[in-house]
Amino acid sequence: MKLPEILSPAGDTLSFEAALSAGADAVYLGGPKYSARAYASNFSEKDLEELIKKAHENKMKVYVAVNTLLKNSEIYDALLYTERLWSMGVDAVIIQDTGLIYLAGKYIPELELHASTQMTVHNYEGAALMEKMGIRRTVLSRELSLEEIKEISKDFETEVFIQGALCISYSGKCLMSSIIGGRSGNRGRCAQSCRMSYDLLDSRDSVKKSGFLLSPKDLNTLDIIGEIKDSGTSSLKIEGRMKRPEYVYYAVKQYKDALLGKDYSKENLLQIFNREGSTLAFLKKDEGRNMMAVNSPKNTGLILGEAGTDGVRLKTEISLGDGIRYGEEGFIATKITVGGRTVKSAREGEKAVIYPRNYKPGDVLYKTSDASLMKEISKAIEKGPVTTSEKEEPEDEITVNISGVFKPELPFELRGEYKGRIFNSAGDTVEQSIKSPVTYEKLKTNLLKTGDFSFKLKNVDIEIQDGFLPVSSIN
Repeated sequence: MKLPEILSPAGDTLSFEAALSAGADAVYLGGPKYSARAYASNFSEKDLEELIKKAHENKMKVYVAVNTLLKNSEIYDALLYTERLWSMGVDAVIIQDTGLIYLAGKYIPELELHASTQMTVHNYEGAALMEKMGIRRTVLSRELSLEEIKEISKDFETEVFIQGALCISYSGKCLMSSIIGGRSGNRGRCAQSCRMSYDLLDSRDSVKKSGFLLSPKDLNTLDIIGEIKDSGTSSLKIEGRMKRPEYVYYAVKQYKDALLGKDYSKENLLQIFNREGSTLAFLKKDEGRNMMAVNSPKNTGLILGEAGTDGVRLKTEISLGDGIRYGEEGFIATKITVGGRTVKSAREGEKAVIYPRNYKPGDVLYKTSDASLMKEISKAIEKGPVTTSEKEEPEDEITVNISGVFKPELPFELRGEYKGRIFNSAGDTVEQSIKSPVTYEKLKTNLLKTGDFSFKLKNVDIEIQDGFLPVSSIN
């Protein structure tokens, strides 16, 4: 069975580099318009061109989110924007608005379309409708069980979330942010009302419980990744376009290792970010109270222990430079003593005094960042993607060198060479370009897509002038 891809978020350039370094198979990101994460850094169109080129050079795909609901006055601008994304060579566009799906299918039929999770496709019939609408892949709702995912994935290409934040409501259906704060999540401006504090009242309006009652824990499926792989889904999606690069790198790395049957560290991933632990949510019917992080909507880290008059009995190790939180306060560990001795680190089970000692006996301390782990991740990101020497060509695979001419008012000509033998081919006549000429990179990208055929194109050298041909003619 072919392994599903690991799909990483990329909220900014540093996160993109982190995903690349960790070996993500694909990234999803937002451009300057119509993205459901309006408060992420996102990318300009110039940035997108450069990132798409770099991703493809490293055999990583790029999906761009155009996944907000669109107004009448925006729909055609959104179509033109989507067309520009296609001309840049984007591998797919993620869409929520049904009007844009219709227009993109009609006017850009070569572009691969993915149905956003904002469309809340949650059953077999919904996936079938998406296919009829021209959708190649459906990003399933996060409210489905593994059994439901398996049932849908046997006939349709799907993508499922494996890590990250959950919504208290069905994605794409929540109006809470609009009602409370006047900011619509379906327009990319969610105020995360579910992360606020609320009071639970009884029938007499007396407060029974207070806290972050609508704030779910984050999803973490490392321990069941084999079951998710066996569901037949094509893509494993990590949520987090607002997360820092270190989180992106480590999440991608751990899930790739887990998928390949290698050792992974769930604890270290929780160390980088978690909300009172993690949940399997609807995948394993881990619902109700256990799914909620009622005490804090922020990163809670790992519990260090409760402070006493003579120090903290450690539940996890601590080192100089680690980040510590207690209550709403936080600090960096600048000094650690164990038994009166100054040390660089202290182990689980030891009693340590951590400085600066502003916390009081009875305060519960949490380690919210691990200095050595973050340093290790930063070095890996700086090192860049792992490069491998060119593999020996399999006996059943033929590599062909091609050259050609792409000029207006002339047929698109290609010349192939294999082991001294020459092959010539003339295609449709290249048209004069009115607005968006085919670029060399776009031409090369399309020519390199030889699918499941036994031949692969190795070197591509095209003499090109400004002109236009539909992708179907190029293919």
